[in-house]
Amino acid sequence: MKQRTLDDMIKEKTSKYLSTDFRQVKLTESIVKDLIIECGLPISLVDQDGFKSFMAAVDPMYSLLSRRQITRDKLPKLHDRMIMKLKALCNNAEYVSVTLDVWTDRRLRSYIGITLHTFVGHDLKSHLLSFAPLKGHHTADVLLAEFEKAINYYHIEKKLVRLITDNASNNLKAFNHILLPGFESYFGNDVYDNEEYDLTQHENDDCEEISDDNSDDQFQLVPLDEEIIQCVSENLELLRLPCFAHTLQLVVNDGIKHAANATAALTKVAKIAKFSHSSTLFAEELENFKKTIPRATQCRWNSQYLTVVAVSDIPLKTLNDILIKLDKKELCITEKNKEVLDEFMTLLYLFNEATVLIQADQTVTISMVGPILLNLLSDLELERKKSERVYLMCDALISSLKTRFGGFYKHFSIDTDNCKVKINTNANTSCLYGDPIFLMSAVIDGRFKFQWINDCTLLSDLTKTNIISTIKQCLIEASIKLNSQNKLDNADVQIITEEARSNDSNIPPSDKEKKKSLFPTLASGSFKKAKVSNATPKSVLDELDGFL
Repeated sequence: MKQRTLDDMIKEKTSKYLSTDFRQVKLTESIVKDLIIECGLPISLVDQDGFKSFMAAVDPMYSLLSRRQITRDKLPKLHDRMIMKLKALCNNAEYVSVTLDVWTDRRLRSYIGITLHTFVGHDLKSHLLSFAPLKGHHTADVLLAEFEKAINYYHIEKKLVRLITDNASNNLKAFNHILLPGFESYFGNDVYDNEEYDLTQHENDDCEEISDDNSDDQFQLVPLDEEIIQCVSENLELLRLPCFAHTLQLVVNDGIKHAANATAALTKVAKIAKFSHSSTLFAEELENFKKTIPRATQCRWNSQYLTVVAVSDIPLKTLNDILIKLDKKELCITEKNKEVLDEFMTLLYLFNEATVLIQADQTVTISMVGPILLNLLSDLELERKKSERVYLMCDALISSLKTRFGGFYKHFSIDTDNCKVKINTNANTSCLYGDPIFLMSAVIDGRFKFQWINDCTLLSDLTKTNIISTIKQCLIEASIKLNSQNKLDNADVQIITEEARSNDSNIPPSDKEKKKSLFPTLASGSFKKAKVSNATPKSVLDELDGFL
């Protein structure tokens, strides 16, 4: 073996990649993009001895970058490239909608967040356009100035069609903290917390509103005054839409406020769930029967609902035998408790399904709003006839749906004035749900078309005929507006009415009882598929009828 010379050793020690070398460039990009931006690691990472040692093992020839290089060179360049891509996206978009929110961090510094939603080709795109600091009071003028600054910067002022916002302060407070009755003890300390299990510390890791107290990057939604929202939308001639997920969660909150009859049973469930998370013996006993109880979070009502479902799914005798064995007889579920829990879960079953469906961020969800609202009300009206234990909760859910979504239900001649439970709303967005977009978007969704209307048991045949005629006319008018250069000769209401029930498909229910579903015909694959014609349609009406 040849002995290394001093020159070889010096050359080996000092040899590094040039700044333009492919390997140097790729590793630097990966550190900045993957570690600092994607993983959220601090920029000071590059100064730590452990990181330097790690990179030396990865590639001894790599030249380490400094914090100054990252903050003064790499991040600004990445930001500039991202802005260029966003501008190109906005330039290619024909129409856009934006979401407006105001946030604060732990130091009470305020920021305005503006998110863009659009289609490019057939692809849905959502991007954060601006997250800028706000100084002073959040007046209409301040927000309007920041909002206009952002949309003018991206040249989308003439492309905006909808503005989506959350509701007012009292609603936001309810949105962040909705607890099912009896779950107060689950998130606090009680006698069943045998191992001093800190639930709020461990169980809320995925909750955006809760984080490490030492963190400075905590953000919370700030309520926007209704007058400010109105001012922004009017100045920009925008049609405002409220957040559907938010409003739906408020309906659930209204319902559980009237679930006093279920409190005793739900309290047992909450304590059983907490006991399963604090007692190894209980958890092992459940595992023997292949059962587990998921952990609930304070900021997601349906996580608490799923906890109730999991406990209820354990055979009653099995659960009670385990509890008695572990000296927790007072937590045993009685037959009456089980009946109450079954009714409670039945009322919220479709609300949970809707909550999950509308959380999608890569697919269009606005077309689900109409079918969801009709199916929820139809289901609750049916359950009200059978409910014996929690009928007050059912009345409250029905009343809340009609109060908060009244603008939508009035399209279907559904009475929204005579509600059994009074729902207090300081910022009532009911009229905003009267926007025809909730009707049209569902119909032009190939999964629904008019079937969601034809299948609705709440509506008379005459009402179905009238609303279908109205929606078709709305679609034609929208098409004329979008394609004003086209002249439509055959788009009269009389012809529309004659074809209104052409897509009617009443599917008989199976003799075997099935689980409820918001869209049962989709689940069974029994919806009709239109035959696509290659012939050029003579009018919008021809094209619409061909699709439907």
